[in-house]
Amino acid sequence: MSRTQNLLIAVVAAVAVLGGACTISQEIPDLEFGSGEVPFTVPAGFPLPDVAVIGTTMIDGVNGRTEMIVNFPANVSEVAAFYVANLPILGFEITDSKGTDAEWDISLTKDGVTGTIHLTFAGTGLSSGMFTFDHS
Repeated sequence: MSRTQNLLIAVVAAVAVLGGACTISQEIPDLEFGSGEVPFTVPAGFPLPDVAVIGTTMIDGVNGRTEMIVNFPANVSEVAAFYVANLPILGFEITDSKGTDAEWDISLTKDGVTGTIHLTFAGTGLSSGMFTFDHS
């Protein structure tokens, strides 16, 4: 099975975990930094493959913005393909998607939240993504 197929299969488990955990039902802090967990301000149902490693995160309640760094044991094209295939299925509209094997940008929207995914090459078979969500 290819890495892309493994990433696509992993979305089912990730959505089950994230779907219930990512609703904005608590007070949004003015500024909060974290790591290792998806911030509660990320739109419900946002997919992350179970092979993804969440790095630093930030909730900026003053400016209505959430950011997280995520690393993947897959190349940029594979991760981009995962998001292009899965975001529409989960109710996200992709408004733009373009890139190369070294860098890829995806713009998305869902329920009034806009977001961007900026993927970059991080080494052989590795990539890193900056995920940004604007809630304002």
